[in-house]
Amino acid sequence: MNQISRQLGIYATVRKEKKTRFLLLTRPLKDSLLLAKHLKKRGVMTLLQPLLCIEETPFVCPNLEGKELIFTSQNALYATVNLMHNRTLTVWCVGEKTAETARESGFINIHTAQGNGEHLSLMIEADRRNNPLKRPHYIHFSGEDITIDFEKKFPGECQRIIVYRTQPAETLRPSVHRALRSQAILGVVLYSKKTALTLKNLVDLPPSLPIFALSEAIASLFPNHPTSLFKNEDDIVAMVKNSLKT
Repeated sequence: MNQISRQLGIYATVRKEKKTRFLLLTRPLKDSLLLAKHLKKRGVMTLLQPLLCIEETPFVCPNLEGKELIFTSQNALYATVNLMHNRTLTVWCVGEKTAETARESGFINIHTAQGNGEHLSLMIEADRRNNPLKRPHYIHFSGEDITIDFEKKFPGECQRIIVYRTQPAETLRPSVHRALRSQAILGVVLYSKKTALTLKNLVDLPPSLPIFALSEAIASLFPNHPTSLFKNEDDIVAMVKNSLKT
């Protein structure tokens, strides 16, 4: 049994009881384990299948004084937070989970978008219009793959620094295949478009299987499935309870 299998074992057992069904979590291992722990406390059983592996990349951190920081993922914050000593810097976060991590790290000037880069871009543009004399220089810490290029949005006023890359999974774990065959999966939680595309490349999901998506862009990849959008953990729990009723 490999290390990941041992770590996931507590959540990955597909029980024989007919009434036991599982929510499939697809985030990187660290995030999935944390979400699974929270959901279990609220009565939601989970099965873990990390579809992306996070690999931090070497980078040089510039002088951040007077800058405003843009984070389009939690992973970018994880990779950089120990290099930042000034917690009064303005931080722009793509969604509530990233903002929560920023708050836990001690940042106090946090702006939070609704979970997608486009909305984050609109927020920053609105801030610039409302404060015409304010022309900060932005540092965008990101992964290798991005949906919004802030360097192009704010030419000469934004620097993008890549701090991690993601490697897609090549196979699904046997327990996931078994759960899908036995209809033990009550829904799939997807936080990113790349994760959704990786899943679609690895397996043909039953068309009746609900998809819980963080954005419309993700949901649109599953036109033949029932889809629901979520913003936070409370939404996921409500969706699961609703799914169990049907």
